Amino acid sequence: MEPTTTIEVLTLVWPTLCTTAHVFITTSIISGLLRTRSSGEAANSLVSHLVAVSLESQLPATIFAVAAMTAIASSPKGSIVPFIV
Repeated sequence: MEPTTTIEVLTLVWPTLCTTAHVFITTSIISGLLRTRSSGEAANSLVSHLVAVSLESQLPATIFAVAAMTAIASSPKGSIVPFIV
């Protein structure tokens, strides 16, 4: 077994950290918005709209980050890695 280089380690660590950040940010924003709901119908409508917009804008990036992390973890020396990292 050949020794692992710093680049190989970074190739695995970077997508993992990015994915963790995406999931954390998305979850924090959505949960923060959901906690701000009040008894007012107009305010709740606005919060619901903001939640929908947040999901539409952040979910694709989060899904891509998970897919990229999975691709890199399954084949760290694959031909797709230079295009992702």
